[in-house]
Amino acid sequence: MDAYVKAQQGEKEEQAGHLDIALSKLKEAARMLDEVGKKFPLWAPTIVKYRKTRTADAIARVEDAIAKSKPSHGDKSGNGAPSTQERAAAPKDRGGFHFDDGIFVPLDNPRWRGW
Repeated sequence: MDAYVKAQQGEKEEQAGHLDIALSKLKEAARMLDEVGKKFPLWAPTIVKYRKTRTADAIARVEDAIAKSKPSHGDKSGNGAPSTQERAAAPKDRGGFHFDDGIFVPLDNPRWRGW
């Protein structure tokens, strides 16, 4: 069954830490299992139900892991730069430096003027 193989691949990707790939494969497996359940309702309903439950649990686990891996503050892009709100609240002049778009720019250096 292709859905079983997709789910197994998704779980292996999860174990390898490739969460986005794992989620994609698991969602594909869930879609395939839904199709099997609709098209062939009498074919091993216990197995299909078990696989759907197991796949749904794996999807929830991977989505939770993805959510936990994202930064809880800053600009949510994971690059460590301050968010727009943090930049707006920060003072602009800091002892000879100007804070501009997350970068401290020296005010006394003509090379940096005009940025």
